[in-house]
Amino acid sequence: MELSRPSFVHISNGDKCAFLSWSSVTNSNQYEVKIEHNSTKVTTLYYTTSTSFLITKLENGEFYVAQVTALNNTKRSESSIGVMLRPKLRQSLSKLSATSTEKPGQIKLQWTATPTDFGFQIERCNIGDISGYRRIAWLPYNNIMTYEDQTDCLLECLCPGHYYTITFRDTAWASGAGVLSKKVFCITSSNSTCIETSLISPIEISSMFRFIVNIVLIFV
Repeated sequence: MELSRPSFVHISNGDKCAFLSWSSVTNSNQYEVKIEHNSTKVTTLYYTTSTSFLITKLENGEFYVAQVTALNNTKRSESSIGVMLRPKLRQSLSKLSATSTEKPGQIKLQWTATPTDFGFQIERCNIGDISGYRRIAWLPYNNIMTYEDQTDCLLECLCPGHYYTITFRDTAWASGAGVLSKKVFCITSSNSTCIETSLISPIEISSMFRFIVNIVLIFV
């Protein structure tokens, strides 16, 4: 069976790095990430079993083209449509720290910045979520440099990991112009997929008990 080429490739640029995520390809067990410098054409290949990858050791301000190819033991797919990367660190943002707190599922963000009259935008990407980054908060005040995010992870689940970006607004939100955090886990350091557990409620248990009693009475 032929492998479909990866699609829905999302990027988020950071300081000398870029984060890529893409849709899962059926029957693939590995992905090849190709990064090519747009000017020098120097190419680097990376391999991962995940549907996301953090590319490091890039040069700020330089353009790169990224493509993803699905692989299995015998076949390789057509490469994804190339997406342009341009790592860049805003002069007013730096040193984004993301750490878990004592409260399960909560992440504390701290960063340094020069004053801005337009506040900060915070985005989060859950590992394995092909929808990419989504905005979780907007802080309208320039003197706020911390934020505590309550993630969607449950106590009964293992955290798949998260990435965060902080950007600031001038005339418009500049996509990919913020600071990218390292991967952080809010519950436990595991790459396992978060699976919700279902519990039987007391009402359901009571109904089941009455049903069993009725069956016993019929046969008695």
